[in-house]
Amino acid sequence: MSTKNLGTALLFFSADAESIADALDACVRDAIRGDRRAIGRIAMALGGFLHDEARAALGPRFEQGASDVVQELYLGLLEGRFTFPGIRGCATVWMRRVIRMLAAEVAREMGNREPEPDPAA
Repeated sequence: MSTKNLGTALLFFSADAESIADALDACVRDAIRGDRRAIGRIAMALGGFLHDEARAALGPRFEQGASDVVQELYLGLLEGRFTFPGIRGCATVWMRRVIRMLAAEVAREMGNREPEPDPAA
């Protein structure tokens, strides 16, 4: 296994849920500091989960914006726009909260746009 995928593997093959939560917390802390590899590990390990969370938060009317929401999360991590609390084991809950916040912003922006003209008309 390559060393760049070792962190992701550790998230899945750790001995117990507590160590998985600790590893994920450490990964998010690194990501908030702009560590691109940590952001990549989050994307590989949780990208589908984060996308599903964004789709659910956006609802059926705006679900096409889910990828934009997840991209905003990654960009915000890279740019250090977020503050991660020092609560042990909260990384997943924290990311879900940030995704919902970003989804609300994207839905607001999408709702304020003029509708695209219908090409069939």
